[in-house]
Parts: sequence; C-alpha cells; structure tokens
Amino acid sequence: MDDDDRDEAVLNQLRAHGADLTKPTHVRFYIYLATEVCAKRIAERGVDHLLVADVRPSGSDDGTWLCRLQGNFVPTLTALKNYRRRFEAIAAAEGGEYDGWEAAVNK
Repeated sequence: MDDDDRDEAVLNQLRAHGADLTKPTHVRFYIYLATEVCAKRIAERGVDHLLVADVRPSGSDDGTWLCRLQGNFVPTLTALKNYRRRFEAIAAAEGGEYDGWEAAVNK
C-alpha cells in the first residue's frame, strides 16, 4: 500500500466510525527525531496558519524525540497528502521519520 492509499484508508476508517469529514476536526501529525534540537527545528518549520507544534521525549525509552504538529481543519485527502509530503521532506532533512497522522471522529 502506498502512502496515498494509507491516507485514504485512515479517512475511510474515520467515515466508518461516523466522522463527518466535511467538518473541521482535530488532526495530529507525528515526526520522530534523534535529538531535541532536531525536533525543535522541525517544530519551527512545520507550523503554519493551521498547525501548532509541541516537542517532547518520545514514549519509547530509546532517547528519541517527538515533534507533534496539530490543528483543526477539514481533513481532505489533498490536504493530508500535502502535509505528508511536506513532513516527510523536513523529517528526512533532519534524519527523522514522519510517522503518520490521526484525527478525532467529529460527527
């Protein structure tokens, strides 16, 4: 399954749980980095007029850091693909990994 299909699969799961995907909903994107410094650079580069960022140690005990970008918007496939491509590129530039997104079920 390619990345576009994964994004669409998550949207389909949201629909199956009763989400109204024409309404703004809370969406979170996850990027994992080796250091806090890298995570903070991603946070600076990842924010926009819709998203805010926070940086924290990841939930694993491997010393990695999480940059979580989140905001409220209508989760269209086009918007999600654009964010994914952007986050994959900036994560790769810092030696990190974009780990996908999740959204609230907004009915």
